[in-house]
Amino acid sequence: GFPLDQTMWRSQVSDLSKDFRVIAPDLRGFGSSSPITGDDTVVTMAEFADDLAALLTTLHVKEPVTFCGLSMGGYVALALWRLDPSLVRGLVLADTRAGADDAAGRARRDEQISLARTQGSGAMADQLVQGMVGKSTRVNRPDVAERAHSMLAHAPVPGIVGALTAMRDRTDSTPTLVTIAVPTLIVVGDEDVLTP
Repeated sequence: GFPLDQTMWRSQVSDLSKDFRVIAPDLRGFGSSSPITGDDTVVTMAEFADDLAALLTTLHVKEPVTFCGLSMGGYVALALWRLDPSLVRGLVLADTRAGADDAAGRARRDEQISLARTQGSGAMADQLVQGMVGKSTRVNRPDVAERAHSMLAHAPVPGIVGALTAMRDRTDSTPTLVTIAVPTLIVVGDEDVLTP
């Protein structure tokens, strides 16, 4: 999920690793992945999908995978499906959507790009954490909200800008939905205010 790193999946990886091989990648510009440097902050969902396909090759993954994409990760999952459906055994699309940003959504992304560039990751964390962590979790599990805020606050600005650009300019995946021919689970949180 934007703009988090693979450590957000720590509990799920721990549980699922008992029965499955689990790969929790950091997308380009986040966590331990290659940084986005200089003026090279324009990234596309197709490039994120290319990166994941290359990672599977590097890790010698021969079988199709079940890909779980949260929020922006769902956009990447749909781009991966378009890139090479033979890589995908199944999909989990969590708190995401198929449609592209409308004019208001693109304007909001531009405002966030400006905020990140002028005030940094901490300001982005303050703005985003309320929408990223449900009210019940903020009340009952403040440690989860604090960990999400910390991840957000430490995300590199070039990564944030690159991801916001990719989300702003992403392809409408609605026509892609009818092409999906693998088991797909759609998950939406009751308190999700960003993609209800």
